Amino acid sequence: MYRSQVKLFLVSNLIIAFLWLMLICISQKAKAEDTVRAKVNSYQIVDPCGDKIDQVLIALDLGKIVKTDSLFGCDFQLSYDTSRLKMHSGLYINTLSEFFEDKNVSFSKSGKITGYVAVASYFSPPVYGTKPLMAFQGNYLTSCKDSIEIKIEYLEFTDEFKRPVIYQSGYVVAEPNVKNDLHIKVYPKVDTSRFNMDTSEIEIYLLCEHKPDSALSRLEFDLKLQKSEKYIIKSVELLSLDVLDAEDLYFTNDSIIARLNVKGKVDKIPLIKFRIAEINRDTSLTSFEINVTKVDECACVTKKITGIGYLKTEEEKQDTTEVVNQFLSQIQQMSYNKLTDEFLISAEKEIKSIEIYSILGEKLYENAENDKRFIAVPAYKWSAGYYIAIVEFLDKKKEQKILIKI
Repeated sequence: MYRSQVKLFLVSNLIIAFLWLMLICISQKAKAEDTVRAKVNSYQIVDPCGDKIDQVLIALDLGKIVKTDSLFGCDFQLSYDTSRLKMHSGLYINTLSEFFEDKNVSFSKSGKITGYVAVASYFSPPVYGTKPLMAFQGNYLTSCKDSIEIKIEYLEFTDEFKRPVIYQSGYVVAEPNVKNDLHIKVYPKVDTSRFNMDTSEIEIYLLCEHKPDSALSRLEFDLKLQKSEKYIIKSVELLSLDVLDAEDLYFTNDSIIARLNVKGKVDKIPLIKFRIAEINRDTSLTSFEINVTKVDECACVTKKITGIGYLKTEEEKQDTTEVVNQFLSQIQQMSYNKLTDEFLISAEKEIKSIEIYSILGEKLYENAENDKRFIAVPAYKWSAGYYIAIVEFLDKKKEQKILIKI
């Protein structure tokens, strides 16, 4: 009888011990699954290419904290790159920190945000909710569009806190606003370069348009002739040496490849000049394209626009009563307005008529009943690209121009 009682006692204790072990494992598993995952979140996307001083707003998020978690206080330290950020203000309103009686944040250490929150006494109730623990404001200092890491160096809670904590870094997200006109293109100084019958070689100048005109340190582009059997490139020369130097600048009979280092502002200044020779003479219109292939990450460019130029041999010397020279142009403006989807054309004297053609020669528009100096041509039916405009004035003079819809 005694032995059976002992046996029963041992079995009972084994069962109880097993149940305790199961309960401990379940409790630990539940606790592990209920880990606080703290993270730095950015609440404002920075436009590093905007005109205003860019504000940074970040917050230390804990997720959902309930009353039984016993959040009575914690201290923390974040770090960041001072060459790219300047954090300066702690924000308590609309965060959990506004419910703590004792709180502090400091920016006295370079590249550090240190702080703490605590209840007033042991008898104060714990803090809970889904709001961020605390938020911070600062300034974005660089014109580079890279996002910037914010690290959590430590995050320590009081002993009463019942949940394990892990934390990870976050980022200040920096992206140029694509709605801004942030573009770059390389283009010829004149849209059409003409060979006269007594001319076998001409010089062409390439310019750069960079909007905004800042933060460009590297520029790569290539140029390709449409008909290498008609024209060849004879020479290439780098210009504006005070702001440019060439890492690579070479050419073949029908192409140019340029890799340039930029040391200053290049908007609207000549980059290079090249000499074209005519080897087979005819009067057909030949084009060449210039494509920007690469700029550096900090250039604030969201769009690369293809530059285009035309080469033409005149069958006979021009009568200036028919087509005026590019430099004596009566046209003051020929541009495309993206908001109204129109080409805007203004001149110094009255326009009699205007015709617009595709680059393949198809007539797309004609207006022959004008005596105005300003005309708006609707372009909503046309795709982005290049168009040829022929403008005739009341005095019978004509001009041919290239229009670009982007």
